[in-house]
Amino acid sequence: MKISTKLKIIPLCILIITLLSTSILMLSYQAIYSNSLYSKKVDGVIVNTYKLNSLTFEYLQYHEERPFIQWQLQNTELHTQLKSLNAKEKIGDEILFRLFTLQQKLTTLFVQVAQEHDKKQEGADSALLNNQLVVHLQNQMTVILCSMVGLAVDLSQKVHHKQVKTHKTIAWGLFWISIISGIFLALFSFSIAKSILQPLKELKDAADIVGSGNFDHQIRSSSKDEIGAVSKKFDFMVHRLRQETDKQSQLQSEVRHLDRVAMLGTLTAAIAHEINQPLAAILTNAQAAKRFLSFQEPDLNEVQEALTDIVADDKRAAEVIQRLRALLSKNAYKLENEDINILVREIISLVKSDLIIRKIRLEEEYTPDLPELYCDKIQIQQVILNLIMNSIDSVCHTSKESRSIKVTTQFYGIDFISVSICDSGLGIPDSPTNLLFEPFHTTKEHGLGMGLPISKTIVESHSGRIWAENNSSGGATFTFILPVQNDSTNRVEYVKG
Repeated sequence: MKISTKLKIIPLCILIITLLSTSILMLSYQAIYSNSLYSKKVDGVIVNTYKLNSLTFEYLQYHEERPFIQWQLQNTELHTQLKSLNAKEKIGDEILFRLFTLQQKLTTLFVQVAQEHDKKQEGADSALLNNQLVVHLQNQMTVILCSMVGLAVDLSQKVHHKQVKTHKTIAWGLFWISIISGIFLALFSFSIAKSILQPLKELKDAADIVGSGNFDHQIRSSSKDEIGAVSKKFDFMVHRLRQETDKQSQLQSEVRHLDRVAMLGTLTAAIAHEINQPLAAILTNAQAAKRFLSFQEPDLNEVQEALTDIVADDKRAAEVIQRLRALLSKNAYKLENEDINILVREIISLVKSDLIIRKIRLEEEYTPDLPELYCDKIQIQQVILNLIMNSIDSVCHTSKESRSIKVTTQFYGIDFISVSICDSGLGIPDSPTNLLFEPFHTTKEHGLGMGLPISKTIVESHSGRIWAENNSSGGATFTFILPVQNDSTNRVEYVKG
């Protein structure tokens, strides 16, 4: 169900409940109005009964024609009211029946009394008997009238009791209808709100997760409303973003590899010298061992020393080639615990010959017992090599006597380790230092401007930071820091690329 449809249901339910409540109120008003009319009619019966009683005694006292006519009219009106009450309502059927019966008896007795009075006026012989009958009839009429008044009062009380009961029933009915309607609306509104807010929360949480760099998260909503459509679009967007990120990571990996190849290309002479030295030593020791063995009594100790030197020089050459292969490889990211001092020394061993050829003085300052870093060895060594090569290029523009580079490893605060490369070169030109780390921004004549941006990407992917500043005595210092990750359970999963 669409959200717009869900939101339209709430006012529709409110309208239905309002109409239902209005209908109940109208029916209740009709019931109250009907009871009120009936009560008024009962009050009219009581009033007419009292009037009839008064006219009866007036007629019996004065025997005039006027009270007689009024009594007949009043009696007729009372009869009509009783019939009306009996026809419209079913309240006090027994009382009404008795009132009807007493009213008929009263009418009969009144007619008999009137006839006896007429006989007395005509001078009938049975006057004494007539007087006794009239008194008897009058006593019966008095009893009947009192009974009628009592019944009318009982009927009024019964009607009042029913009115009170009706009012209570209506009040409780409206109360429970309000409670049930309120609960229904609250539950229905809560259900609709949950069906809207819960997917929105999932969408927000998914956006936070994707924003943190996890492109494998999917919502996979089965809802068919607008939020479900947005969720599907979101999943498609994350899928495309993951594809583009993978492509970008692959491209960055290729660029980093090319950057390493380019840097090592500039070290061709130094690398050749670094390999030629152990090869030349191997050749010399092999020739010496051969000469010792050609003697009639060969000196085996000298031969053994020569062979030992050959093994050592072979290992030295193999280590150089192994480091070159590692830097030139396209291996996948491999995060391991590494000693930063060892990483720096391995890179310096590669560039040492180039430093000697260019007559650059190197100073190394390592803080012992530094905590291990959880990092990719090749990437961090690429950063170190890039910064050292930049320093070499910078100091080559100065006199040979002042050419120097200092490499330092130390603590940076409590949770970080820093690596600094300080040189005595030309320094950073007068421009914002952050421009140095922008792609294709270079201060070299033949540079592409990708070395420092790649270094920044690598350092930041390891949750570190890199910056540059000019030295007060000349030259510049490039520093990068990396977080210490000793506990493997708390290691940060770095973002690739």
